[in-house]
Amino acid sequence: PNPDGPNPDGEGTAPIWRSPTKIMLHPWFDNTVMLFILFNTITLSWEHYGMSTDLINILARIGDVFNAVFVLEMLTKWFGMGIGNYLAIPFNCLDCFIVMTSVLNYFGNLLPGAGAARLLRVFRLFRIARVIRMLYKYPSMKRLLNTVMGSGTALCNLTLFIVFVITVLAIMGMHLLGGSVDR
Repeated sequence: PNPDGPNPDGEGTAPIWRSPTKIMLHPWFDNTVMLFILFNTITLSWEHYGMSTDLINILARIGDVFNAVFVLEMLTKWFGMGIGNYLAIPFNCLDCFIVMTSVLNYFGNLLPGAGAARLLRVFRLFRIARVIRMLYKYPSMKRLLNTVMGSGTALCNLTLFIVFVITVLAIMGMHLLGGSVDR
């Protein structure tokens, strides 16, 4: 009998590391990725103007580790879901974009004369958007974010109303008090 073949129960006996689908569906996979997203966000917040060379080098090496982890996550999902199914999920499209720009940025730093590729560092800011993915994992946070996003139109209307009221009151004040206030 094939040791990697199906059991009489219908489940494969292959170890978890032999199947990207099993790895991807394991609860620890998603939790580990979320933990790396959290740590990545923390390290991104450490960057500041006037950093020492040592801190720049340490953050660069930590960034390389995060890039490797996120590339592995993407490849695991590609092989586990198939590229078409992977790209059908909006958060995966965002992750793919972030990973690809990180890889291009990495090679841009290695190659001499590839200054244009260094401009891709700007896309590192999109790494912060991964935090939204982390928040969407929890139903209560998802409801809260949907409520905040859904209230955007109402907040814009409220802001326009306040600007309108302030403008009307400013015009009334100019006409009623114009010229009567001592300079």
